[in-house]
Amino acid sequence: MIQWNRPKVFNRISKISSFCHNPLIEEKELQHLFMPWSDTNENELMFKMKQMITDNGSCVVPFTGLNIKDQKMSNEVFDSIGKQIKYGHETHLVMSNKDSIHIYKISRLIKKSLSKNNKENYLESFGNYNNYDVFIEVEDLFVHSANHSGGEEATLNCLTRLTVEPQTQSLFIPIQKLNVTEVKSNSALKWIEMNRSLTYDYFIRACELEENTYQEAWGDLGKRSQHCLVIAEQLRHKGVLFKDEEKLTLLKESLESYLSALLNEVNEVYIRPLVEAFLEYESLQEAWNDIEGGLIQIELREILSEIYYSKEKQVSSLEKFVVYMNTIKSCLFSFKFRFSKRIGKEEYLLIENFLSRQENMIDSFLCKNLDQKINSLLEVKNWLKHVLLNISKLDKTEINNSALKLSHILTIISSTSYEDNIFYKLTEEKTSRGIVKRSFEDEVKALNKHYLKSIAS
Repeated sequence: MIQWNRPKVFNRISKISSFCHNPLIEEKELQHLFMPWSDTNENELMFKMKQMITDNGSCVVPFTGLNIKDQKMSNEVFDSIGKQIKYGHETHLVMSNKDSIHIYKISRLIKKSLSKNNKENYLESFGNYNNYDVFIEVEDLFVHSANHSGGEEATLNCLTRLTVEPQTQSLFIPIQKLNVTEVKSNSALKWIEMNRSLTYDYFIRACELEENTYQEAWGDLGKRSQHCLVIAEQLRHKGVLFKDEEKLTLLKESLESYLSALLNEVNEVYIRPLVEAFLEYESLQEAWNDIEGGLIQIELREILSEIYYSKEKQVSSLEKFVVYMNTIKSCLFSFKFRFSKRIGKEEYLLIENFLSRQENMIDSFLCKNLDQKINSLLEVKNWLKHVLLNISKLDKTEINNSALKLSHILTIISSTSYEDNIFYKLTEEKTSRGIVKRSFEDEVKALNKHYLKSIAS
């Protein structure tokens, strides 16, 4: 039985981008920190940490336990965690009061003494900083779960899964957000900028999507995509309560969130593995320097430069992503040609296999006509943009008709239809396995099974 009343260092396997069968990204066993906290010591500890990060960009807390006393950390562990942070490996501080679970991104560990800047970011709820040996600086916050059903058991089970099961996706990467009425999208570099709050309504919508809409596929979607889909559902249902321009505005925001989820997901599946490989291997960077000047497609060259050298390391719009998918094949072939006849290093064969895998994913994407599906969604976006730009010329009947059409489209694309909801096919591409959805009869059988089980207990 795992003791969750004590701080600890825990090891977890990192299998980031494992879905793309990337032979270049090896499994790594990384170290993370866990710290319990209690409402009796500081009821608003999580709020204060969040506020400090929001105001100052980071927050410094001591490595301590429930009793707010110093917790020792060996030099070996301290150096090991410092090294993995230096090499860019996402390192987490998990905190829980057995009612909620918060995950912080650790930017560095500090030993013995705090500098002037660190003292300004030190959270005074822990008392005098001279009483502690090791300090943790965190720069972002992801609220993993909040217990809306009551009882500690669900939270403790969630903690166990979180700390034991392999990590398959990065949590702290920029979140792309689309805007229908603006030419450019924007990105939130941190979760803290999203002001994500796990209200009861958010919790219920997430449960509905997981249990009823996406079922087994929900866990395969990235956290950014999940968040945007929950927001889209909240806004779509809220739109029912309004009319005229207010209704259309809420539905517009719902579509934006759905498209944002799509952009985040395609970035995670198709773009990020290539970026990670590019950053990891100098031979790929050298190959890009040789190829870049000879690329015929100028737009593709600009897109690749954006994903390689920008801060976000992602494609910033669905329009650019469609161009990328339709033109990248020849570029990947040129990449692969530079490694196919080189046998000097084992990494050359690994890179060649990786690039072949990327080619196969492009072929499968185009074969399933996912580019056409995205183009259809972009047509909806452009139609809505036109409506909003000319809304002052429309009467109430035309506005209501536009809202009804958009509401219908949102219902279709967020339904359980395999053909209409693009996330089903995307998840198949991501996991290399088919999506099996429960039929009406299966749902009824599950109801009866649950009912009989509850009676028996």
